[in-house]
Amino acid sequence: MNPIAIDLGIVTIYWYSIIMFVAMIIGFYFVQKEARNFDIPNNFISDLGFYTIVFGLIGARLYYVAFNWSYYSNNLLDILKVWEGGLAIHGAIIAGLIFITIYTKKYKLKTLRILDMIVVGLIIGQAIGRWGN
Repeated sequence: MNPIAIDLGIVTIYWYSIIMFVAMIIGFYFVQKEARNFDIPNNFISDLGFYTIVFGLIGARLYYVAFNWSYYSNNLLDILKVWEGGLAIHGAIIAGLIFITIYTKKYKLKTLRILDMIVVGLIIGQAIGRWGN
């Protein structure tokens, strides 16, 4: 299978990106659905989801860079080149967990309750996202 979904010349969109985006959207849908069952406000879940994804992506990149430091220590600018690949789900989960813990403490919600809601979306998103690999 060709890894390129759309090639517009200056912009190339890969199947991996599309599948990861779909995985995040579907995973987030299940988190929102679960949040309604616990009467968690939708704006809280939307903000939590957005920032968790942002910090998760940063964590995924940092984790990948840390475990490939022998290369990146000599090529520091390449750390920013995420379009060349190099994300690790372990780093995304760790960074997301740290952010969720801080965010739920700030709003005085039970962290374990929120994590219990999120894990369903995480597993579904991870399962779909693996197709992109």
